[in-house]
Amino acid sequence: YVAVYADEEPTFERYLALDLSVSCGYPSATAYYRAMTFYASLMVIVYPIGIPALYIVLLFKARKELAIPELQLSEAARSKSFMKTFFGYHARTSKEHTEADARWEKLREEHYLNFLIQPYEQRVYWFEVMRRLFLSGVLILFGAGTVTQVVAACGICLFTIKTFLYYAAFDDPDDDFIAEVAQYQLFGILWIGLLLRFNNLIIEEGGGSLIPDERALGLFLTFIVFVGPGLVVL
Repeated sequence: YVAVYADEEPTFERYLALDLSVSCGYPSATAYYRAMTFYASLMVIVYPIGIPALYIVLLFKARKELAIPELQLSEAARSKSFMKTFFGYHARTSKEHTEADARWEKLREEHYLNFLIQPYEQRVYWFEVMRRLFLSGVLILFGAGTVTQVVAACGICLFTIKTFLYYAAFDDPDDDFIAEVAQYQLFGILWIGLLLRFNNLIIEEGGGSLIPDERALGLFLTFIVFVGPGLVVL
């Protein structure tokens, strides 16, 4: 809420946080704000939820073509196949099959879902859906700029690190290494952000700063940002 003083009496108005020229109305919402709220809710269904759901359906329908032979089981063994697809030995272990590898190379080039499966090994042909779910913007649900949001971001980042290490999904081992380095970089940046947020809260409450030298912290952040590309080059 923003207090607007007129004739020395405060009145309250609501404005959009990302665009203070847009009035949201108070105490009741404006027609424009209600319309945009409906539109934003619809887009949440379409993009963060709808697109991954569409990809899941498409990959599920094509699973008999895309899955490795060990996971192409009968309908009666569907639950067993599900567990093996995501958590079994075959989901995290690559095997050398000359014929199967050649077939997978052809599928990655010619299949109508090649935009989803091309970077990955056949055992984890579904990995793009999981990656997109991590990038779906779920952090906005925790409040922008709050400590809860930063803590949630750190937790999600740790989970993604474990996921990338567990599956090693990319066909090119260098891509697996780059993905791992990028996740550790992101966690380091989020950890520094959490430290700064806690420090600011303490200062706002009248306490002293917990960071004796913010320049050293800035140098450490710079090191984190540039060490990733350096490792990739090496």
